[in-house]
Amino acid sequence: MLENQATNINEQNRKIDTNQQHLNNEIAGLRNELQRSADLQTKWYQDFLSSASGQVFKILLIVVLGLLGANLAGVDIMKLFGK
Repeated sequence: MLENQATNINEQNRKIDTNQQHLNNEIAGLRNELQRSADLQTKWYQDFLSSASGQVFKILLIVVLGLLGANLAGVDIMKLFGK
C-alpha cells in the first residue's frame, strides 16, 4: 500500500514538473512576443520622428504647445501676431 502511494506521489510530481515546464515555455514565448512587438512599435515611432513628416509634426506640436501655454499664462496671442 505504501509503495502504491509512493508511486502515485511520484507520478503526480512528474505531472506537476511537466506542467510547470510547459507553463514556463509559454511564459517565455509570450515574453519574447511582447518584446518583439514593443521593438517594432518603438522602431516605427523613431522612424516616423526622424523622417521629414515627423520633423514637421514635432515643430507643429511645439508651436501648438507654446500657444496653449501662452494662452494659459494669460497672454493675448493676437497681440503677439500684431493684430
